[in-house]
Amino acid sequence: MTRPPSARLVALLIGFSAIACAGPMFAQTTIAMSGLQTDPAAPIEVTSDTLSVSQSDQRAVFSSNVIITQGDLRISAETAEVSYDGASGQITELQLEGGVTLTTPTEAAESETAQYIIGTSHLTMMGNVLLTQGAMVVAGDTMLTDLRAGTAQMNGNVRSSFATGQ
Repeated sequence: MTRPPSARLVALLIGFSAIACAGPMFAQTTIAMSGLQTDPAAPIEVTSDTLSVSQSDQRAVFSSNVIITQGDLRISAETAEVSYDGASGQITELQLEGGVTLTTPTEAAESETAQYIIGTSHLTMMGNVLLTQGAMVVAGDTMLTDLRAGTAQMNGNVRSSFATGQ
């Protein structure tokens, strides 16, 4: 005699099927990140072990133990290529590579590479992005952050974990 599947087993199978089929719907997540707000006019300080400057290309490459700060925002990486305006000397863009880590008093994120466009306050982290915000952890392929608005959007293979308070 064959026993029919229990209601609990059927519910679990339906739930897992719904999650598996809904995968693409969860490929993007928008996150409020008030701790990542920064003033784009705040001074940027860059330190490293080595600096190479090309005046003709208006680029500087900081390498080894790179640390960038702007207000409460701190970014570290192995290398940072800095583009700047030749006339004013103002930094316009940062290209970061190698163990990029971003920290604020309330958030931390890491990725393989990142691009920070100073004028628009847009920071894009790419490659195995992991964001920690209190007890919440979100991972994905890329994270697009608007540092002026304090918002971020995680894209591609998004996974998250939330504390339940229990």
